[in-house]
Amino acid sequence: MTRYNNLFRAAEFEAELTKLNTYRALSRSAKQALYKTVATKARVRYQRDIGYIRVFKAATGLLIVKKLVPNATQPAGVAAKVSEQITALTGIVGLARIPIVEPTIPAGLIFLDNAKKFKFAKLSCVSVLGETVGATGRVFSNTYNKVNTDTVSTVFGQDSLLETFAAATASIMANAAYTAFIGIEPPAGTFSSNKIIIIPEGSN
Repeated sequence: MTRYNNLFRAAEFEAELTKLNTYRALSRSAKQALYKTVATKARVRYQRDIGYIRVFKAATGLLIVKKLVPNATQPAGVAAKVSEQITALTGIVGLARIPIVEPTIPAGLIFLDNAKKFKFAKLSCVSVLGETVGATGRVFSNTYNKVNTDTVSTVFGQDSLLETFAAATASIMANAAYTAFIGIEPPAGTFSSNKIIIIPEGSN
């Protein structure tokens, strides 16, 4: 049922619908180009290495997959703030869950060199840098306040044979590095805080 006061906004709604349909009709490359014109910051870039992830749900109990993970030691060209985030990330997850040294594969277990479609467990550290005022929406061109953040992420797996995802999550959340990261005071004038997002295997 249409609210009576919405009738007075019919022309406004029609204009917004036109903008939405115009955006939907764009090609993927055109949408990406439009995003670049309104993006407020560059994507966080950092060095990654091949890691060996022990999958949680493998029927064999241990499935090891090669996957790119953040390098705990970043080169000099990477911004200091990003290097700090990587240090926090690897400390929170635990290097045993994202090892970059190829492990010995026990007899009878599986090793995959590539698994592009597999959905690994994932952890992201979101750092609040400050408030960005006047960001512009790519569809309706509305202006709004946007929290300025940097995010670094990694896939992860077991740190020991047969560790469950629940046990891994509990261990990660009990880690002092986890508490320290989310406990960092936000910048002055910003009401958002650092956060950590953990996505289960098969969901991301």
